[in-house]
Amino acid sequence: MWSAKTERRMWVEKSLKTYSTEELEKELEKRKKLNNKPEMIEVFDFDSLKKMAADIIDEIANDEYREDNKQYIYEEVMKTFYGPNIFEWINSNT
Repeated sequence: MWSAKTERRMWVEKSLKTYSTEELEKELEKRKKLNNKPEMIEVFDFDSLKKMAADIIDEIANDEYREDNKQYIYEEVMKTFYGPNIFEWINSNT
């Protein structure tokens, strides 16, 4: 009979053999990204988000709405909650 520690090690070794090196490397990269995940900032400044929302309402009222406003709002929301450099992290991890 094997010890619980030995059995666990044998199980892990057997399990790892079912994955290719490429799959294991992808999993390691994924886990590195999770450890490097940005944190939400503590104090939010909604001024630019409020202005952008008001500008979009004005554009709609003046029949000047642009479809790319959705992208601009998304970007502004992410910057509001994660800071101005959030897209450096997003772009380097996608």
